[in-house]
Amino acid sequence: MPPLQKYDYSTLLVRSRDLISSGRAKTITDLSRLLNINRDTLTAGFKRNFGIREFKEISGKQVDSRSLVGEDQSDSLDVEIDGNFATIRSVVVIDQIKTVAQLMQIAGMDSAQWEVQNPKVKKWDVALKVKTDKDHEIVRVVPSIYIEAPLRAKHPTAFEPVIQPIQIDLPKLPKTRRTTKGVKRALIINDPQVGFRRTLHTTELHPFHDRRVLDLALQIAQTEQIDHISFGGDCLDLSEWSTKYMPEPEFFWTTQPALLEWSWWLTQFRLAQPGAEIKALEGNHDIRMPNLIATNMRQAYKLRAVDELSLPPILSVPRLLALHKLKIDYVDNYPDNGYWLNRNVFITHGDIVRGNPGDTAKAIVNKQAFTTVFGHIHRRESVTRRLKMYDEDLIYTAFCPGAACHIDGRVPGSKSGDQWQQGIAVIEYTEDSENIIPVAIRNGSMVHNGLEWHARDRELEVNTFLVESLRDVSG
Repeated sequence: MPPLQKYDYSTLLVRSRDLISSGRAKTITDLSRLLNINRDTLTAGFKRNFGIREFKEISGKQVDSRSLVGEDQSDSLDVEIDGNFATIRSVVVIDQIKTVAQLMQIAGMDSAQWEVQNPKVKKWDVALKVKTDKDHEIVRVVPSIYIEAPLRAKHPTAFEPVIQPIQIDLPKLPKTRRTTKGVKRALIINDPQVGFRRTLHTTELHPFHDRRVLDLALQIAQTEQIDHISFGGDCLDLSEWSTKYMPEPEFFWTTQPALLEWSWWLTQFRLAQPGAEIKALEGNHDIRMPNLIATNMRQAYKLRAVDELSLPPILSVPRLLALHKLKIDYVDNYPDNGYWLNRNVFITHGDIVRGNPGDTAKAIVNKQAFTTVFGHIHRRESVTRRLKMYDEDLIYTAFCPGAACHIDGRVPGSKSGDQWQQGIAVIEYTEDSENIIPVAIRNGSMVHNGLEWHARDRELEVNTFLVESLRDVSG
């Protein structure tokens, strides 16, 4: 039997790392050739002693090798420590270390500081050449024991560097760049549908318009700087002027009180903002008056008094309301009417209606490449679209703030279950930009500009005005 070769694998591991780091060895075959050791023997020795199974692990393992006392007592004792974790291994030829406890004691790993995790113990027989005297050697078969014990610290220490809360020392912040120069504010009120249903036996008037919504809008005009006010169409309902439906008897003789009350509200807004630009758009209800005259009274169509030739026709909404005295511009020619608030925003009453919520705004935003503020549908809707352009993206919106009329089914042609909502809007704008601020209204209340607003009770004041004014008319 040929003599067995015994290797110091700790030394072989150090030499292997040097050969790998210098670039001379790139494979396990290279190491076998350079170390002059059989490839399989080298591989088995690294695996048995250090748990190394792949070539790439040779340079990555951090091994602190410690030899046992006595030349023939041990092949190796390895201790690998990485922070709160460690692994100890031993291969003992002559039966010296049989248990993990003995291994930990010899390795200097205090059991009070470390706990064992899933140890491995293997035993096999090996042939060992032993000298009997100066000239004789014999081969003995002795037991070999491999013990591997992963350890975990019982009292873990923090990783370095220790994770700490972030400390932020704010420098003196620069002043924000804000300016009110050139910024204007517009108040948008759509579809009040001012009109009445008259109780025939008592002549009591029940309004289609919601005085609470109008008062909330008026409160904004009275307390905030407003540069522009838009009444976006269907200001008057004019039910008894319809050429499409047979007017109900309850609508008879309601035009005069509707004109009086709407004039009263317009006067309140003018008093609140004497210098504001105010525009009133003609809507599909406002146009009922000129349509009926053109159909049944052609002789009176656009008829003017001889001393008022520069004013609107006598039987017309702007003239009957005396808008010229309130300095309110009337934008007629529905449905093609409208005007530009700035370079981007077009305000109109609108003539497009889709059945489902959001569909009308979607239809408008897909039809026009500019922001459109519209009414007519009595719903709160907003859809924004981004369109890729050559030099910059075009972003625009179709927006309806809601209505200023009642939404409980009292408005002619409506039902209590219709998808109607009340609301107004404020638009902050410059010549080239804008910000639309929807103001939702529910049961006479709204939240706006960080405050909760509640409508004032104007019933007595308005009704007293109507009674006195109608008495003057009848007299």
